[in-house]
Amino acid sequence: VVDTSPGMALPANSTNAKGLSKLDVSKMCIESTTRALDKRIIDHNRSVFTQRARMTDVGRLERFDEYLLLSTSLQQHSGSSVETHSSCGAGGRLLVGSVEEYGQANDLTLHPPDRSAFDQELKKLNAAQIDESDKFPDWAGGAVGLSTALSHGLGLLSRYRLTRARIVENFGMGRLPWADHVLARMQKTTDEGQHDMVPSPLQPACLVLLTDGNCLNLPPDKGGGPLSLRFGNMPLREFYREPFRWDQRIFIVHITEPASPALHKSLRALCEVTGGAYMRTSSATSISAKLLSLISPAQPRRHSIPDPLRLPTMELSTQTERMDDSPGRLYVNGGPVCSFQCLEGTAQNAPSLHRAMLLFAGSSEDTRWIMANAVTPIQLNSCPQVPMWSIPESFFPSKKMDTLPPRPSQPLLHYSRNFAQVGALTFDPYFVMKALHHYEKIQVNIHQLLIDACAESVSPIGNRMLQRDVYVCDWIVGSQDLGRNAQHSNKSGAPRTVPGREHFPVCVRGGGRPSLSGEAADNSLNIGILHVPHNWTRLCDENKAEKRNLPTMTLLPPDVHILLPLLIKVAEAELRVVQKTTEKSALVKKKAITSALVARSVHLDDGWKSEFRSYLF
Repeated sequence: VVDTSPGMALPANSTNAKGLSKLDVSKMCIESTTRALDKRIIDHNRSVFTQRARMTDVGRLERFDEYLLLSTSLQQHSGSSVETHSSCGAGGRLLVGSVEEYGQANDLTLHPPDRSAFDQELKKLNAAQIDESDKFPDWAGGAVGLSTALSHGLGLLSRYRLTRARIVENFGMGRLPWADHVLARMQKTTDEGQHDMVPSPLQPACLVLLTDGNCLNLPPDKGGGPLSLRFGNMPLREFYREPFRWDQRIFIVHITEPASPALHKSLRALCEVTGGAYMRTSSATSISAKLLSLISPAQPRRHSIPDPLRLPTMELSTQTERMDDSPGRLYVNGGPVCSFQCLEGTAQNAPSLHRAMLLFAGSSEDTRWIMANAVTPIQLNSCPQVPMWSIPESFFPSKKMDTLPPRPSQPLLHYSRNFAQVGALTFDPYFVMKALHHYEKIQVNIHQLLIDACAESVSPIGNRMLQRDVYVCDWIVGSQDLGRNAQHSNKSGAPRTVPGREHFPVCVRGGGRPSLSGEAADNSLNIGILHVPHNWTRLCDENKAEKRNLPTMTLLPPDVHILLPLLIKVAEAELRVVQKTTEKSALVKKKAITSALVARSVHLDDGWKSEFRSYLF
C-alpha cells in the first residue's frame, strides 16, 4: 500500500529540493524488497532440492509470493476521469493483483513469475495533485484514502485466504498454529513431491505500507483525520472482532527525515498489535534487508535447542551437543501471532499482555529429546515431525448455540506464575514435566524389552511417546500493551522470569467444558507449558549462533495433568506384563511374546475406566 497523497511529492530530504521525492523513495523500496522476497524463495527451494538429493527432509517447497498494489489516492492515466477509476477494484485503489483461483502450473519452479504488470503500475504511480484553495477531495488520499486502502488491503488478504485454502478457517474446532497441514506429510502418494501441492491451513501474508504519516496529523480541511479501519464486505466479518487475522502482519516504512516527529501512534499500534514493525528511512538503502529479516526469521541450527521440558536435575541430551553445520535456513513466511496474559491480576491492577510469533521447531529440532540416548538415529528419524495439537477456542462449542460468538483474531493464552494461587484453573508445570519424563522412561524400557524378546517387528518408539508440539516464541516488542501493571514485563516484550522459575502452565479461559451444575464461573482448558529462560536470546541475535536459550511454547494434550497419571498406570501395568512374559519365555527358551499378547494381558479396573471416561468427557 503506497501513500500517494499530495505530500508524498515533496523531497525526501529537505536540504536537497531537487532530490528524490518521498514517492520515488517508496518505489525504490518496493523494487528492492520484491526482489529480495523472490530471492528468498529461490534460495529456499534450491536448498530443499539439494537436501532431498541427499535423502534429507528440510521442509516443503514454497510457492512464489503474489503481490497486490494499492494506492491511497485514485490514479488517473491518459486523461481518464476519477469516476471511471472509482468503479474499479477496491474503489479504484487496487492497481495490480487478483484473488481469483489460480492454476498449479509453475508454482514450484526455481524461477519467479512475470512481474511486468506490477512493475509497470508501480512506475506509473503519481502523487495526487489538487488545488490547495479548494476543499480536500476524498479521492486524493489523506486520512480517508489511507483508511480506505488499508481496509481494502486487509479485506483482500482475508479473501485470499479463502480462495487459496478453504480449510484455513475452522470455527469452533480450534486453530492449528503452523503452515503445514498434518495430512500433507501423511498423504500416501507415489508421485515424488506431490505432498508439496497440498494447501497449507495457514496463509501467512504481510501488508507493507509506505507513507510519510503526515495525513493523520493535519486538520480535516487539509486531508487529515483519524485512522479508521472498516470491515466493509470482508469475508467472515461476523466471526472476528478485528479486521485482520493471526497470520497477517502489518509493516510500515516511514518515509521521513531523521529529525522529523515519530510515526503516528495509531499506525504504531497497528504494527504492534498484528506482530509487525515500523521503521524510519529517508533513502531506499538497507530497507529490503530489514524487512526480509522481519518477514522471514532465521531458523535455529538443528539440535541447538535443549529439551524445553527438561527438569533442572536432568543432564543435557548428547544430541544437543552435536549441532548441525548446514547453512542457515529461514522460516520463509514467519508464523501466526498469539497473545499471552498472566492469570494473576485484577481489573484495577491489569496484568501485562505479551505477543509472540509461534514458529514450529519440528523442521529444525527433534521434538522427542527423550529418545536421543535410547534409540538409533534411524528409528529416531522415522518419527513424524508434524504438529497435532491445536489451540482451542475461547468458548466451549455446544449444540445449544444458535451461532458461534466472534473470536479474537489472535488467540489469547493465559499463563500462571503461581499455580497455587489460582486454584483449579491450572496445574503444577514441574509435576507434569516429572510425570512426562517418567512415562517416557517406562515406554523406552518396554520398547527395549519388546525388541529383545519379540519375534515380530516392533513399531517405532515414536508411536509410544506422548506427542509434544514445540514452537519457538519470537516475542514482539510493543509499548501499548504494558497496561497499568508492568511488574511482570520487560522491555523485550517477554514475561519476566527468575532462575528456577522459568516454566509456566498455559490455559485457554472459557475453552473447557462447563460443569453440569452450571455454577462454574471460569471453565479453563490447560493446553501446554511456556518456557522462558532467564537469559533467553532472540532468533535475530546473530552474536549467539547456538541459540540454546530460545523461549518455547510446548503444546500438550488437553489437561495433561489429568491424563498423565492415567497413562503412567497403564504403562506400569504393561511393563510388568512384558517383564513377566519375558521371564517365562526365557525359561522355556522360546520367544512367544507379541505386542498383541501384551495388550490382552493388561487388565484395568473399573476405577481407572471411570476416571478415563471422566477425562474424555
